[in-house]
Amino acid sequence: MYLPKPYLLRILFWLTAVLPGYTQYSDTIPQIDSLSVVVDTAGQEKPFMVWNRLPGAEGYIIFQWKLQNVNWGWYGIDTTYSETDTSYLHLNGMPGSQSEKYRIGELDSASQNNWNGAFGEIHTTIHSSAKFDPCEATIALEWNKYRGWQEEILEYRIYTSENGGPFIYSASQVPNDTTWLFTGAGAYSEYCFRIRAVSAEGRTSTSNTVCVTADMPRPPGYINADQATVKNNETIVVSFHIDPLAETGEYRLLRRSAGQGTYDTLHVFSGGNPGYVEYTDEEADLNVLWEYRLAAVNECGKTVCLSNAATNISLHGNAIDFLVHLVWNAYREWIGGVDRYVIYRSIGNGPFLEIGATDRLNNTYTDDISGFRTQAVPGLFCYRVTAIESAGNPYGITGESRSNIACIEMETDIRFPSAIVPNSNIPVNRVFKPVYTFFPREYYLVIYNRWNNKVFETTNPSEGWDGNPGGGTTPQEGIYIYYCKIKNMDGDVVEKTGKVAVLFRK
Repeated sequence: MYLPKPYLLRILFWLTAVLPGYTQYSDTIPQIDSLSVVVDTAGQEKPFMVWNRLPGAEGYIIFQWKLQNVNWGWYGIDTTYSETDTSYLHLNGMPGSQSEKYRIGELDSASQNNWNGAFGEIHTTIHSSAKFDPCEATIALEWNKYRGWQEEILEYRIYTSENGGPFIYSASQVPNDTTWLFTGAGAYSEYCFRIRAVSAEGRTSTSNTVCVTADMPRPPGYINADQATVKNNETIVVSFHIDPLAETGEYRLLRRSAGQGTYDTLHVFSGGNPGYVEYTDEEADLNVLWEYRLAAVNECGKTVCLSNAATNISLHGNAIDFLVHLVWNAYREWIGGVDRYVIYRSIGNGPFLEIGATDRLNNTYTDDISGFRTQAVPGLFCYRVTAIESAGNPYGITGESRSNIACIEMETDIRFPSAIVPNSNIPVNRVFKPVYTFFPREYYLVIYNRWNNKVFETTNPSEGWDGNPGGGTTPQEGIYIYYCKIKNMDGDVVEKTGKVAVLFRK
């Protein structure tokens, strides 16, 4: 049998892999140049071989090592009758089941059985097999070494086709390594593979095609960590959006101290894909930075998808005079990144009102509260920062994360001058009046002369004493005793007693 030219056109891809390296081994013994697996006209994979031409040969006999009549041996399976017939497609071959062995002999009509007794080298087809591991989403390929060339094999090349697409070169293995691991298989996708041996002289041999379907639940294409936000200054609430097409049945909420060590499993969500999960961490110390992730876990306990991290914001503050300095950690790690931080302030347990904002690179803020010194406000100033995610999230989610509440308590402080000068050119020096941190809710001031006679009394925080000893007379020099009692907006009472001198500028 010989291979007709029209058929050669139909298997052009395979011939281009076989014929470019064609050379002759001998002028007396026919030798297979290359043996590959090709697709016949019926769409079946069959062995196809090419051998060297022997000038003057009457034809060639194709031998196969096979089992016949319970005996294994070399049996002639077909004959060609021209020295120019140097290729053969074995339509009864089964290279998809196992590796097959072939060799060529010269036809000699003068010899018994039409064979002159000279065999060529044994050549084997490459038989590949594949095994899918649903736990790891990998496909393990394995094949036998190609046998028959006199020169060394240079490499084995692996070609991959996904869901009926074209075969694309994926990797190469050294001659002694006849295994390869395909990673990252997609759920329900079909993957087909071909192995091609390449010799040092450029000859090639292609294996059968082996196909595997990745039969496994579809893992999430994404898990988005929406936020890690402080609620009621007591707990941290974390939430995640999950790919709605996912089929994973278990999700594990992981937590660790940010950037430190391994994650601990905080909670397990089971029972299929919920699409969205939320969890309140009631044990978290708000002064510690926590890092949360959600892991989708397959039936083998392997993580198949891991969310981005979500970290809480820990806010701290201190006051120097009437400047409150705030500092907080940067929020991480939204997919869209941080757009801005918004700062809120509450006075005396009142509502939180926005007082300012910083860009994503600025994690500090200074609040000047000196303007409240003349206002009747409590001395407790509390702050909260909210991080806002930018518009770059590919899943259309805009996260918000609130910090803990940091409070600064301004102590009520009263200071009195030790003397006044009624005829001073400076107005503030003419009147005896206390200076206090914040405007008091209740106020009482009384002044006595040295004989313990009351000379001044008021409940108006804005009213001061000009040194007049009472009775309509003008201010008089001397030492006077004062007593002051105030109650601030928080209900705290402060009392002060001391002496004040009335002096006149000469």
